[in-house]
Amino acid sequence: ELAMQHRQKLESMGVMAQGIAHEFNNLLAIILNNAELTLATLEPHTPERLSVEAIVSAGRRAAVITRQMQTYVGHSPLQTTMLSLNDLIEEMKELLQASITRSVALVYRLSDANPLVEGDAAQLRQVILNLTINAAEAIGDRSGEVVISTDVRSVDRALLATAIGSDDLEEGTYAVLTVSDNGCGMDAATLERIFDPFFTTKFIGRGLGLPATLGIVRGHRGAIRVTSTPGEGTTVTIFLPEVHSPPPQVETFMPSSRTSISRTNCSRIFLVVDDEESTRAVAARMLEWMGHPALTTGDAETAVILARQHREHLACVLLDLPSDHNLDRTVGELRQVCSDMPIVLMSGYPEEIASRRFAHLGLSGFLQKPFTSYELRSVIDTALAMTESPSSLTRTVTCRV
Repeated sequence: ELAMQHRQKLESMGVMAQGIAHEFNNLLAIILNNAELTLATLEPHTPERLSVEAIVSAGRRAAVITRQMQTYVGHSPLQTTMLSLNDLIEEMKELLQASITRSVALVYRLSDANPLVEGDAAQLRQVILNLTINAAEAIGDRSGEVVISTDVRSVDRALLATAIGSDDLEEGTYAVLTVSDNGCGMDAATLERIFDPFFTTKFIGRGLGLPATLGIVRGHRGAIRVTSTPGEGTTVTIFLPEVHSPPPQVETFMPSSRTSISRTNCSRIFLVVDDEESTRAVAARMLEWMGHPALTTGDAETAVILARQHREHLACVLLDLPSDHNLDRTVGELRQVCSDMPIVLMSGYPEEIASRRFAHLGLSGFLQKPFTSYELRSVIDTALAMTESPSSLTRTVTCRV
């Protein structure tokens, strides 16, 4: 019952974190895009330029934090491939040793079964690094050891019930990563809070290391189990679905033939549809800075009216609406106005979420807020160039179906 309450608490915190990250991305888009436009008007090495560059730098660091929050809820985009846990650990040995104190010995017990998983190598490396650093810090300045092991194990429902993030997992064969230490250990009260964002027994503002680890594991359809005894140490066990063959290729946001556009008959007017006035205003300014006239509106009905009025000259629509249903309907109505018009989705959510929700709409591209002028130009150039080389525009990611 306590484990169920803990999972429900983490789930509610995840929903909150996802919503906060989405809103922050919208606000950061306004801040960073306005700052970028201002930089374009300033001379190098002036005090004004240095101040704006500081704003851009801080904004980008804030964007990193929002991505960590999205990772916490398992919604960070994945670039997946079939991976060997043993190989990941082998290539990280020097990094792991350099990341901890010399008084702590690293012991490796890698299974001859060579567990294979479908995963994002960068994110799984982050999991291994986070767990190793946390284990070493639990030992402190005294001598001790951190044991990193892998295995392939048949896992039943009873064991999965003791793990976090396992509600929808089935019994079966799992690749297992275990990181154990003989450090200070944790009492039950501390154990209940270790995945709370920014919780630490050391100092305020520690970060999102363990919560992000949980998010990554969830994003890989896995589970995490932690056992600890005060004065004896802690063991963290990660369960990831084992794979035996390369996963299928699944296309995401693949431009369809109906989204092509002829450049010869259009004057490249863009329509920006966003319910946030500041967001659509700065997007329009960025487009105009690139030489593209832009129309803006904050509601779907006006967007369709403007599309009808300017159908002969409309090059592309940049669209972000708060309601999924409203977005579906708006895209459908815009298609009725001009069936081959590129539509690019803007969103504060990660592309992985958006691609699952809206893959059926045949969208021409995706811009995750906050985006730079370079990213904006790249996406719209791709959308407008689709008739020139449609086969080259298919982007794929590897994911489980």
